[in-house]
Amino acid sequence: MSKEYENIKEITKNIRSDYQAFIFSYIFDIGYQSAKEITDEDIQKSEGNGIMTKDFCQYIMEKARELCNAVDSAVSLVQYCMVEDTFDIRNYADKLPRYKLEDMVKASLSPSSIMDVSCSLYSKESVENVCDRYNCDAEDLELLGFKIPDSYWED
Repeated sequence: MSKEYENIKEITKNIRSDYQAFIFSYIFDIGYQSAKEITDEDIQKSEGNGIMTKDFCQYIMEKARELCNAVDSAVSLVQYCMVEDTFDIRNYADKLPRYKLEDMVKASLSPSSIMDVSCSLYSKESVENVCDRYNCDAEDLELLGFKIPDSYWED
C-alpha cells in the first residue's frame, strides 16, 4: 500500500461511511487545493445551514483539510474512493476532466476485483478490460496513478 493510501485510511478509519461521503463531496465541491488551504478561522466562521449543524459543518471542514494535507494530490483521494468504494466519484467526474474520470467510472465494476490496494492492476488483461469498459487507454490510467504491469507494454 502507498503511504498516501495509508494516511487516508488512518484518517477515515473512525469516520462513519456516510460522513465520509459528506467529506469527499465537500472536497470535490470546493476543490483539493481550496480544502487544503482551509484555516482555523475559516472553520470557526462556518455556521450550520439549516440542515447541518454548525458543529457538523465545522467537522466536515476539519476532516477535509486533514485529508487534503495528508496527500500530495487529489489523485490519491480519487484512487482511495475507487478502491474503497465508499464514495461514488461518478458525481464529480466532470470536475476532473483531464483524467477522463467520467468514462472510467460509469460502470459499476468494483475496483478491488482488478487491482490491489496499491492501485496496481494485476495483469495485461486487467488493463485491457478496464480500458475497454471505461473507454480509456493505459496512459489515462497512469495519469490517475494506477500502476500498469510491465507485461502490458511488452510485445
